[in-house]
Amino acid sequence: MSSVCNPGRVAGLWYLLVIVFGTLYLAYIPNKVFVHGDAASTVRNLVSHEWLFRLGMVDELLCAVLLVLLVLSLRRLFEGSTGNPA
Repeated sequence: MSSVCNPGRVAGLWYLLVIVFGTLYLAYIPNKVFVHGDAASTVRNLVSHEWLFRLGMVDELLCAVLLVLLVLSLRRLFEGSTGNPA
């Protein structure tokens, strides 16, 4: 089996991308934009960091797609290990 088509490496790549992009939209962007308990400051941050907020929305969508790809690659990886001939 070629290392390029190895399902374990593909699943690992999807995991790595989910970690990188997930950290961005779960930790970095909310800390820069949202202020807990102060709606006026949150609105000011949204206006001044509009592109960061939009990037967070795109990043969340990207992470959802990456998670679907991860599930499909894990299914492919473990397909032969169930003991049931498919």
